[in-house]
Amino acid sequence: MQTTINAWYTLIAPFYEQLMRIEEPPEARKQLFTHLNIQSGERVLEIGSGTGKNVDYYPSSTRVTFLDINHSMLRRAKRKQKRNSGSYTLVRADATRLPFADNSLDVVVMTYALSAIPENERALQEAERVTRPGGHIGILDFVRAFPFPMGGMSSLNLFNLLREREGNLVCGEYLPKKRQGIYILQVP
Repeated sequence: MQTTINAWYTLIAPFYEQLMRIEEPPEARKQLFTHLNIQSGERVLEIGSGTGKNVDYYPSSTRVTFLDINHSMLRRAKRKQKRNSGSYTLVRADATRLPFADNSLDVVVMTYALSAIPENERALQEAERVTRPGGHIGILDFVRAFPFPMGGMSSLNLFNLLREREGNLVCGEYLPKKRQGIYILQVP
C-alpha cells in the first residue's frame, strides 16, 4: 500500500499544491499554526512535509526538520526552504520509524499526513514518542478518508484515532465544509 501511495505522490508532486487548494479550507493551515503557537528556537518536526507548503508559517529562528518518504516532494520542499531564514533540514524517512530519539522535539506537525500513511496509528505513536513531555502535536487532516484505488490516500478515521487520546487534546476544531479537522495534542 505504501508503495502505491508513494508512486501517486511522485506523479502529482508538480501539481500537489494546486490540487490541495481545491480540498483545503482556505485558512486551515494558518489556524493550525495559530493554535500551535510555535516559539522561536523550538525544535519542530513536520511529518509528511510534502512540498514544504508550511514553510512560511514557521518563525524564522525555528529549527524545522521536514520529513517525507517521497523524494520528489522533498525536492520541491528544498526549493521553498530558501525563502525563509529559518533553519531547515530535509529527511527522507518513513513516519512509522522516525530516526529521532525519544522526547527530542518540542513540536510535531502533521498536515494531511495521517490520511496518506497506511499505518497512521503507528505514525501517531512515533510522533508521541519523539515529542517531549508537555510538547505538542498539531494535526490538520481529513476526518475520514478512504483508500483511492490508484493511491494517494489510506484509510483514516481521525475521531477513532484520537479517541484514546482525548485527555491530551488541547484543541479540536471540526471544519464541516470540507470534513476536515484541526487537533492539538499535548504529550503527557
